[in-house]
Amino acid sequence: MKASKVIPIVVSPDDNYVIPTYIMLHSLIQNKGDEDIYDIVILANDLQKENSNFLKSLEKEGNNIRVRELTVGDVFKQTEIVLTYISVAALYRLMLPKLLPEYDKCIYIDGDALIQGDISTAFHIDIRDNYIGAVRDIEAERYINEFDYEITPPTDAYVNSGFLLMNLRKMREDELTEHFKNLSQKKFLFIDQDILNICCHGKIYFLPLKCNAMVKYRFLHYRMKEYANNVTDYFTLDEIYEAQDDPIMIHYAQPIKPWHCKYVYKGDDWRKYVKHEIKNAEANLRIKQYIKDNRKPFSVQIKLGVRYLLRKTFAFKLLLKMKGKI
Repeated sequence: MKASKVIPIVVSPDDNYVIPTYIMLHSLIQNKGDEDIYDIVILANDLQKENSNFLKSLEKEGNNIRVRELTVGDVFKQTEIVLTYISVAALYRLMLPKLLPEYDKCIYIDGDALIQGDISTAFHIDIRDNYIGAVRDIEAERYINEFDYEITPPTDAYVNSGFLLMNLRKMREDELTEHFKNLSQKKFLFIDQDILNICCHGKIYFLPLKCNAMVKYRFLHYRMKEYANNVTDYFTLDEIYEAQDDPIMIHYAQPIKPWHCKYVYKGDDWRKYVKHEIKNAEANLRIKQYIKDNRKPFSVQIKLGVRYLLRKTFAFKLLLKMKGKI
């Protein structure tokens, strides 16, 4: 029998992101291997006690689950936030090498996601002497090139920070947290993600796309011309199909989330999970209220609804073909 393994899993929600984070962690626990032990760490500053207890209640959702909270401090209080949908809590992951001295590695996961596979398969990937394992972000370059950076992140190997396999031991050895803190005083567009890409450049292991199946890649397999025919420099077509058909994590890495509008791509997966898999009455009430409070205006719902219906028709693919995108 395989020995039990402790897998440290880290999240960093603020009070506004507790509900999505709860759902993500619930789905993560439901896909957990029986023999694995999850040490779920909540990085927070001033998280309301009610929200902290709500997340800690996830210990009851499975065996060998521990949920605890770590306070980060005010190290990032001077950091400038450019994008309104990014909070300072996104920077907390940069302190993990010091906050988790008992671990050689950990997994960090954003809250705007749904876990559909066993993450232990990703945790046990050997990233060798690299600082992080992450999935390539092939669309970031065009945004980075349009932003006025003090220090521009390299875009030749740029990765998304929504799912990170972090080599904490190596990062401690090379004192990366000091580099992180120094850079946090500069102006960045994607903040933590840009800082990680600068400091870890040359020591990044590229994880398979299924570890972080970003919804913005929804038509990647037949929109190759839109990426100047170089998409396979990043992912093989088999890798793309696997991410679509059998993802470990669906990542809603875009401003419109499933709780904003039910017509978000792959939003059906998120909503069906909430409806059918979360049995806790208190959680259901809180989730329903959160969705109600965060629903986007009717005009946005209509626009995305039309796209949703078109995606389900042959006519949409025919339209793409006529526009030369297939």
